[in-house]
Amino acid sequence: MSCIVKVKRLDGMSKTRTAPMRDGAPVLIADDDDALRMLIRACLEAHGYEVIEAENGAQAVELFSEHEPALVLMDVVMPRLDGFDACRALRELPGAQFVPVVMMTGLDDVVSIQKAYDAGATDFVTKPVNFALLPHRVSYLHRAGETLCELRQSERRLTAAQHLARLGGWELDLENHRLHVSSEARAILGLERDRNPETIEDLLVNVPSGDRERLWNAFHDGERIGRPFGVEHRILLPSEGERIIYQQVEIHRVGSQDHLTMTGMAQDVTERSEAQQKIFDLAHFDLLTGLSNRTLLRKRVEAAIHEASEKGTHVALLSIGIDKFQRINDSCGHDNGDELLRETARRLEECVDGFPTPNRAHTTVARLGGDEFAICLPVDDRRQAESIAHEILSAISRPVDLGNEAIVVTASIGVALHPGHGDNVKQLLKNADAAMHYVKRRGGGGVDFHSTALDENARQRLDMENGLRRAIERSEIEVWYQPKVDTVTSRVCGVEALARWRDPKRGMIPPVEFIALAEETGLIAPLGMYVLEQACEQAKKWRANGHDFTVAVNLSPKQFADPELAEAILAQVAKSELSPSALEVEITESALMDHDGACGATLAKLKEAGVGIALDDFGTGYASLSYLKQFPIDVVKIDRSFVMDVTTNAESAAIAEAILGMSHAMSKSCVAEGVETEEQLDFLRKHDCRVVQGYFYSRPLAAVDLEAWLELSEVQKSA
Repeated sequence: MSCIVKVKRLDGMSKTRTAPMRDGAPVLIADDDDALRMLIRACLEAHGYEVIEAENGAQAVELFSEHEPALVLMDVVMPRLDGFDACRALRELPGAQFVPVVMMTGLDDVVSIQKAYDAGATDFVTKPVNFALLPHRVSYLHRAGETLCELRQSERRLTAAQHLARLGGWELDLENHRLHVSSEARAILGLERDRNPETIEDLLVNVPSGDRERLWNAFHDGERIGRPFGVEHRILLPSEGERIIYQQVEIHRVGSQDHLTMTGMAQDVTERSEAQQKIFDLAHFDLLTGLSNRTLLRKRVEAAIHEASEKGTHVALLSIGIDKFQRINDSCGHDNGDELLRETARRLEECVDGFPTPNRAHTTVARLGGDEFAICLPVDDRRQAESIAHEILSAISRPVDLGNEAIVVTASIGVALHPGHGDNVKQLLKNADAAMHYVKRRGGGGVDFHSTALDENARQRLDMENGLRRAIERSEIEVWYQPKVDTVTSRVCGVEALARWRDPKRGMIPPVEFIALAEETGLIAPLGMYVLEQACEQAKKWRANGHDFTVAVNLSPKQFADPELAEAILAQVAKSELSPSALEVEITESALMDHDGACGATLAKLKEAGVGIALDDFGTGYASLSYLKQFPIDVVKIDRSFVMDVTTNAESAAIAEAILGMSHAMSKSCVAEGVETEEQLDFLRKHDCRVVQGYFYSRPLAAVDLEAWLELSEVQKSA
């Protein structure tokens, strides 16, 4: 089946296209980045979705009313109306209340994500967008939105039917103790047809004992106060089982002021109650694991904090993230990834169920999204919280059977305590999450509590991120170059371009700090392209001055998420009027592991154009031999960790010899990194390593300093 969707064209006309019935309506993309909109559109259209584009938040609100999309993908930062305000505006439109709105953001902090939820967002995705997962995410959220709408529509239909239906009534003369019950009420309440009930007790004969006392008290209070009241209770029927009944009761004075009658209307609201429960479950529980979601967790934490404040106890909030979960999805498939999440949820509940806690009612295990979970746990002290955290670490690290393979994963756990680490839900969530991510940055597989030092660390990281972003935007990143030297001719045969950041406040920041930060925050893509641009322009100048050596630039594994990476690199080479053979790109084994499909396609395009491919840090990763066969590698770089003690450590010497021999056998060039001594150089020459780089010849230098070094080297050679 299919449905008809109207799509507005640029010329003002409209055309009719068919979209799969599973979509039901178009997907609206709101982003001021033309290129990203184009990529998302291509990705979704390839999976049969109809797509409408908006350049800003204000236009998204206008197009929503016109096209009534089934789902909205909304960027956070946009002109005219940002994503948060646009989301709020959408929620006020007719028919938009239950349409899934997914926020796209590159901001990696809990505050921005929570702000999106507060604005009415259904979910969020981070930039750079994972185009392999996006269509599945869209389909999943669309189905959830349709289910919610269907339940709401079912509830409205049920309410209308109940309003029009004949309801069962009864009347009790409180003075003469006479009870009249209609046939409809008898059926609803499960009373025998051939027996006339005489008292309220007869009316409640099928009410379970747990509800009977509450219902009886409601009748007595109503009679005493003389005001109408409504009460909901259960009925146990032999043929239908448990039903939910709503009774609306009123007190009337008949004749004299002392003559009272009680009238009631009984209605079977079982279906409505079940629908409401389903709606509640959708709003408060995670569909994949059945755990509480963020909304219900917040309510439970608020209640736990309130009680702990009154009793002087503590509340522990644990933020739990599975380490390197994306690799499970990539290597085992998303179905197995989902099964791992479900198994993790079961283990978390098992740990909590067996843990002694001051108040079981406030204990909550929740899934916040992706591979992140949280636990609210009333505890007596910090020691208890630490004990359950380590028990959870052990439980998660037990092998999980996924298909025919046993997988072992680790987790990072951050803990925030009330009182001390936060007075409200927002602070506890933020601080627990910050502690968890701190553990992840240390390598994962551990537990840490929130502290003021973590707050300071987070503030410094945010300052550094903002500073790095400004430095890239203002072209303040310096590009330095380390020469590669031919061991036979002693001439420079190439240079490696390296980014250097001289911050006005902190001075020169080590690359190991800001490169990792750039990869975590998504800044690595603009940083990498900036270094490439500067290196190509500098290579052009050097070639004009007679230096014909190659220039190598490093590519981060994160950059391979961009399917247009090869085209962007070749466009920059063409812009600089360089021959592609003058450029060499250096990649790490982690790039091949994490993005083997995208990486292979990118490298093939670069290789075909004539760009050289170097495999950096060889021997420090996994499956190196298979990568040399699978990918178009030209150059193998021996990692400095093997070179530094090659003359004093037999194992390092053997590894270096093996890499050199393997490279020669496979017709690959070989470069040794980190050469610092004459003895290391002699060893490498002896084993036919043709190219080296390291402090023995030169440390990385700014372009002007490298030019002076080159001139001095030429003078020395002449002399």
